[in-house]
Amino acid sequence: MDNKRLILFFVVLLLILFSILFKKSNAEIVFINIDKETTFHQDIEYSNEIVQFLSKGNRLINQILPKDESIKLINLSLQYLKQIYHQNPSSSKILPTQILNNYQNLIVNISYNLTYKKDFVNLKLHGSTNNCLITKKYSSIPEKDVYDIAENFVDNVTNCLYDYIIKKKSNFVFVGTDHGLSIFTIKLAKKLKPNSKIGLFVFDEHVDIYDLEDEYNIITKANVFGKMLLEGYVDYIVFIGASDTAKDIVEISVNENFTKKHIFDQMSVYSDKDLENGSIKAIINKEIEKMRRRGTTNVMVSIDVDVLPSYYTGFEYSILAPSIGQILRLRKNNLEKVLAEFQDGFSKGFEPEELSSYVEMIKNSTLRNRMKFGAGRTTKILGDVQELLPKQDINNATANATLIIIKSFFN
Repeated sequence: MDNKRLILFFVVLLLILFSILFKKSNAEIVFINIDKETTFHQDIEYSNEIVQFLSKGNRLINQILPKDESIKLINLSLQYLKQIYHQNPSSSKILPTQILNNYQNLIVNISYNLTYKKDFVNLKLHGSTNNCLITKKYSSIPEKDVYDIAENFVDNVTNCLYDYIIKKKSNFVFVGTDHGLSIFTIKLAKKLKPNSKIGLFVFDEHVDIYDLEDEYNIITKANVFGKMLLEGYVDYIVFIGASDTAKDIVEISVNENFTKKHIFDQMSVYSDKDLENGSIKAIINKEIEKMRRRGTTNVMVSIDVDVLPSYYTGFEYSILAPSIGQILRLRKNNLEKVLAEFQDGFSKGFEPEELSSYVEMIKNSTLRNRMKFGAGRTTKILGDVQELLPKQDINNATANATLIIIKSFFN
């Protein structure tokens, strides 16, 4: 009898151990790809046309500025692109498998094509997940209609994602190829917890409130956080890691007719200079206490991988940005510099381990101040990591760095 009880004890123990070892992780990734083709704004992500574009630009610059430093930038960019094409010869989508293989995941594909024809716009929209397919096509519509169409499309994709995540008892981190996709992270967080007041920490080279209008802002990576503030998705934003130049132009980066200046009271911006003069831990604690006094209930984090040091390549503002900026200016006969060309247009950057420690600091300080990290109940959204472009990521270094960062959300 004793032997039977002993055997039973070991069987139960093995079952418990087995259930622990093979229990499904409660950490999930939603990876969102976006493909864009538009004359609405300039994008400089990796594409099959960039080598030809740079080569033409090289000839153009040789004609106009034969001794300029920009020639070195062009040649450096071309060498860099050769490495990318050697690594990723296919033009098909490339996924960050090391991230997706570590977590349960959902892959979302979004694309849009927007072109102008005289005074009208042609627009194609596509969104697909494992349980949804949204395809819309509009021909010769007035430009003013694009805002409502875009908002409706974002709402439909948000609802599809909500139907997926609400069934899970998981913590979610969104990973994407464009910072405008943070609109899904935050809208879903508000949908999971409608009465939440969200405070957001953003690690980014840039303060994405550029060209912001009083209303009718079509979502882009350039205005995403301004839109969130104006439309009440978030209550307060702390930007950390912006370049000194990006900080200097914050208040003039909005549209010249912009009147809703109150949003500048709903944000703080810390650049390299600020971080040299103060402890980042002290800054995080100060800002979280400020959020608590404002009545913030939930704190989230958004990280743009362009805040990594410049030798990482798998993000938009890599070595390509200054050279393409030069070409665009010369082609348009415009001598005004783009942000990436300023000497201090890039911050020094944070290593992935540093970013991980800052996420931990934010999490711990949030809990000490009796607020929630992430938003939701049994299903919770913690934040996102954006602007990851696997196609142009040499040796997958940026994706590996992103994996280190993501782990800190779930620890």
